[in-house]
Amino acid sequence: MCLSRSFSSLNISGIKALTLCFGIAFVVFFLLYVTKPSDVGNRKQFNPKPLEYKVGVNTKEVSKQKQKLFQRVTKKTTKVPTKKTTHKITPRPETTKAPKYTTTTKQPKETSLLNSRTETINKCPSVLEGMTLGRWHTPKLTDVQFHEAWQIIKKASNRLPIYHNLQRPDLKCSNETFRPIANYIRALCDPEGETPCCFNNMCVGKTVRECRCTGCLDLRRDVIHPKYAKWVPHDRRCDFKPFTKKESCTLLENWTVHFVGDSLVEQLATAVFVTLSGNLKDGALEADIKPDALKRCQFDRQFDNGGLCKTQLRREGKLCTGKVDFKVHKVEALADKKKFDDLMASVITKPRTLVFISVGLHQKSDTKVAMETVLQDSLDKLKASKSVWPLVIFGTIPAPGPLKSPIFVTQTWNKVLAYNNEMTKLLKSQYNITTVDFFPMSERLMPYDGTHFGMYATLNRFYLLLHYFKEWKGKQ
Repeated sequence: MCLSRSFSSLNISGIKALTLCFGIAFVVFFLLYVTKPSDVGNRKQFNPKPLEYKVGVNTKEVSKQKQKLFQRVTKKTTKVPTKKTTHKITPRPETTKAPKYTTTTKQPKETSLLNSRTETINKCPSVLEGMTLGRWHTPKLTDVQFHEAWQIIKKASNRLPIYHNLQRPDLKCSNETFRPIANYIRALCDPEGETPCCFNNMCVGKTVRECRCTGCLDLRRDVIHPKYAKWVPHDRRCDFKPFTKKESCTLLENWTVHFVGDSLVEQLATAVFVTLSGNLKDGALEADIKPDALKRCQFDRQFDNGGLCKTQLRREGKLCTGKVDFKVHKVEALADKKKFDDLMASVITKPRTLVFISVGLHQKSDTKVAMETVLQDSLDKLKASKSVWPLVIFGTIPAPGPLKSPIFVTQTWNKVLAYNNEMTKLLKSQYNITTVDFFPMSERLMPYDGTHFGMYATLNRFYLLLHYFKEWKGKQ
């Protein structure tokens, strides 16, 4: 066939064609059977996967092909001697230790230094600066979660004299209230209804994207539900997390704790009982509560700011098997000033005593009024005594919610924020009292009446207070 193709295509003599065929065959034979991969400069080197030799393997049982591969790998990684040598593979005895490159030995000193350095880097430098500021991280809620979250708010709001869906029958919203039924509650739009977008003071049927406009209010988008969200501090080195019963009891062990203030402080006190008892269901309720009331006042109902359930709440007691003494003192107005003065007089110089106080809404968010009607006399006496006890911590007013009525001109967003800032500076400069700021954490949350929050929002504020107290104790 080779001769026929040669005569027909090349038109040369038979001897020349035969010579050409033999020459081509010789070159092919030489390339395939004589040369090695390493001898061909332009051919890609073959890089076999190294064999994994284990202790106790008898290499005599290894196939000749694997021995050749091992020799070729060894030739790549070691210098080739000038004299021709044979690489003899000897079996490794079972008692021989594994080579260094196959084992990982822990270095205790280096590891401990690395861990200590990591802990130092990750340590929160300041709870007040790094943890009070932040944002809520919340996943996209399922339809079931969205419905459950709003049912909690609607049920709490329904105990007020307003409509069950937060919406007026005439669809007016934003600057309107539920007058004449409840002028102290702002009218909104039902986030689960057909007209969820408040646009130009009217509830309309816009989508979430269409409701992104100036002056629009959309509860589907603008409200965070803390049950399904996590507070992410501004400083990522600050790890905000809930406190368990064991952790909180250990932190407050052998301390006497007094909570002083208005109804927002009473809600925080409920969070104290729930947390330190480890009982979210009914940990804040009285032990002798009637069965009917017990059934009605569980979980979020413990945080009601009125009605039957509020009358069934504990306001003092020995917690954590008697190791924490806790008591709530309601102080709202000038008439309650003597109550606060008597308390402060009884705890001055008393070690391991914490007094947490928060006032302001009943003082028209006015720093001067709050100082003159409640705080100043007792704080002046504490300053004059030069005693380090009690430890006094002030808490700011949380942010007002969407249901806050426009008639409360002294409780608007800007008014409350200004009061918090002024009080923080005044207490620090004149009395060296620290303020824990709850305002940023409460932004975009949904108080069920515009002021008071449910269980999960209130628990998170208490956790923030515990984080600061833990930091303070660590510095003593």
